[in-house]
Amino acid sequence: MTGASRGEEPAGARGAFGWPILVVFAGPIALVALAHFLR
Repeated sequence: MTGASRGEEPAGARGAFGWPILVVFAGPIALVALAHFLR
């Protein structure tokens, strides 16, 4: 596990920063899309 975590450290850092951004951008869009689909 230590070796895998070391190899995925850069990707993990990118994911850590990318996920919040995706949530912030996709969150409102998803809510609007859901509102339209529910209607």
